[in-house]
Amino acid sequence: MARTDPMQTLRHDWSNPDRREWLGLILGPSAMLLLIWWLSGSLLMTLALFVGMLLLVAGSALVNRLLVRGKLASLGGAWRIALGSLQRRAAFNTLLIAAFGTGLLAMLAMVFARTALVDEWRMQLPEKAPNHFLLNIAPHDVPTMENMLAEGEVSSTEFYPMVRGRLVAINGVSIKEKKIVPAVFAGN
Repeated sequence: MARTDPMQTLRHDWSNPDRREWLGLILGPSAMLLLIWWLSGSLLMTLALFVGMLLLVAGSALVNRLLVRGKLASLGGAWRIALGSLQRRAAFNTLLIAAFGTGLLAMLAMVFARTALVDEWRMQLPEKAPNHFLLNIAPHDVPTMENMLAEGEVSSTEFYPMVRGRLVAINGVSIKEKKIVPAVFAGN
């Protein structure tokens, strides 16, 4: 603490991180990779993500260097101050750019995955598949509903009663004998 520059504390300057901060920078991604390995069960996927993270940080460092490498004297006003700040805290800004890039990458991946899944699901549906469903129609209300749909010229399928069921055996073996654990509790 005695070796810490007071201005560094006041400005909250992180350009020269000490051992504790480096430990956090190492432990955070390491814990994340261990968690990915544990959840995926694939060392190959974990290594691919690790290499991707390294490439992202290296790319962020390159972008950061290219941004601040230009001649600051030729710029005026706010740009000069902003790029000067980027130069003074280059290591921390590289991490910030990498974190921001990772966040954007995750959001874009979710958008593309969602879009691809919905499009693939829609292509698998038959041409005139029903997309509205009526539930909890009492048996005595079925004729009224059929008349209402016919008057509105709405094409519909048959009405099917919902029946409560209970699983009592699988392949002739009683459920009580099998001692089946629901997937929620089995960790699957």
